[in-house]
Amino acid sequence: MHLGRDQGTFSIGYIDLKTGDGMVMLTNGDMGSRLLVGVLELSAADPKWIKFVKDQM
Repeated sequence: MHLGRDQGTFSIGYIDLKTGDGMVMLTNGDMGSRLLVGVLELSAADPKWIKFVKDQM
């Protein structure tokens, strides 16, 4: 997982090396992290990564 943050943006890249599944999400708003957490929760991503993103908010 990789997070990126700058004023007005928030992004995340995630890959599951076991399954090969992954996603990249980019937002152009200061509150983008809230949207990304919701998407991660719906995607059945590993709970430890979801917690990691929440801790970065």
